[in-house]
Amino acid sequence: IKESGVKDKLAVEFRNDSWFKIDKKELCKELDVVLVSVDTPDFTWFASCKDTVYMRLHGRGVWYLHEYSSDELIDIAREILNMKPEKIYIFFDNNYWMLVNAKMMKIIMESLMTNYDEKDLRRRLEDLSLEMTPILFRAPQY
Repeated sequence: IKESGVKDKLAVEFRNDSWFKIDKKELCKELDVVLVSVDTPDFTWFASCKDTVYMRLHGRGVWYLHEYSSDELIDIAREILNMKPEKIYIFFDNNYWMLVNAKMMKIIMESLMTNYDEKDLRRRLEDLSLEMTPILFRAPQY
């Protein structure tokens, strides 16, 4: 990795849970890369390396086919913000709901990073869900 010259442009996502038993700080230091935090049906794992959180959300009950609830996204956002990273990257890999869930997460992160009102946050998320419904349930055009 060091010889490749990619340095800050490389993030590694592990899929085997044996990697998650290793000390994250030591692994970050040893590999000199950003470790990808993941939320999957098999496990959820958070890491902050080089003051960066790079999060991939693959779904919970089934890989790629999960619509994250606002409560699930709020919990994930709080976990990320508790690590106090300088940079945050969040990628949704849950096919049908990635757009609405990404928009929800943007609202949540902006709200949690400022003085926010819980009722206002919930209202904004509900408004977004109503706005996005036609996109999610539109019949294919032939």
